[in-house]
Amino acid sequence: MTLEMHAATYVRSGRDRPLPWWGPVCAVVVTALVLAAAAALAARMLPAAGAPPPARHQAVVYPQCPETPLYADSHRLFLLTAEQRLVVFQSPEYLLRATPVLLPGGNRRWLVLTAERLGPQPAGSHLYLLDLRQPGQARRLSPEPSYNFWDLSAGDVDGDGIPEVGLCTYSRTVRDSNYARRFFVYGWTADGDLYPRWRGRRLCRPYLSACLADANRDGQAELVSVEQAPDGGQLLAVYAWNQFGFWGLAESKPYARLRLDPGPGLHATIETAGEQRHVVFVQQDRDLIVSSSPTSDTF
Repeated sequence: MTLEMHAATYVRSGRDRPLPWWGPVCAVVVTALVLAAAAALAARMLPAAGAPPPARHQAVVYPQCPETPLYADSHRLFLLTAEQRLVVFQSPEYLLRATPVLLPGGNRRWLVLTAERLGPQPAGSHLYLLDLRQPGQARRLSPEPSYNFWDLSAGDVDGDGIPEVGLCTYSRTVRDSNYARRFFVYGWTADGDLYPRWRGRRLCRPYLSACLADANRDGQAELVSVEQAPDGGQLLAVYAWNQFGFWGLAESKPYARLRLDPGPGLHATIETAGEQRHVVFVQQDRDLIVSSSPTSDTF
């Protein structure tokens, strides 16, 4: 009898005892962690078929090939035909750019650049090689995600008929531990992968954009960049390949704003005194000046 009364008293007192203060706190923390993990997982999921891409991001496909017109949203690459819209590439990562490239042997492929994270500076980048005859079977190439590639271009810098790959990076090097925008050039291996030909520490000045392009239409690509001028403006610079790297060929005077426009030659949009205009730059000695002829597209 005494034992039964004692047991009942123990159970009743345990049931009526208030919870410790840290109990609700732990419950709130666990709930927040679960919700955060669910949100992160949802953010990485592919959008549903037919869903519009986020308004804040859409990949760039350039230059287009008329025989294989491609369109990209934030996660997928489509081949457009008169009959259908075929998904040829998709990824939980964000698509940044797709560009065609001609490999040794004359085989045309597409380079696709993605990033795990967007923002002012994309990070966690991956580079893929896509054959449109094999949709959904893109090959991931060897450049490391830690280089944070954020733009790519292709051009034949040495005149051998095979285009190299230019990659804008936000990275550091063995000799410089600070993260900065750098420009790397890769060549092709015999098995269709990339190997580094040139990993520049910096250009002459911090750059805003850079690409390989045939600036003077001589069949050989130059490195063309929009750089930050010391006075806060922006200028255009052109570098030529010298088998060991690039050397400065010519540059423009600074403008308030400058944007390189797509296409052959040095077509750009400049802003001066609050007004924008489209111009063509030509070389005069070591200077790039605005051409008086709007149709000019050579040095």
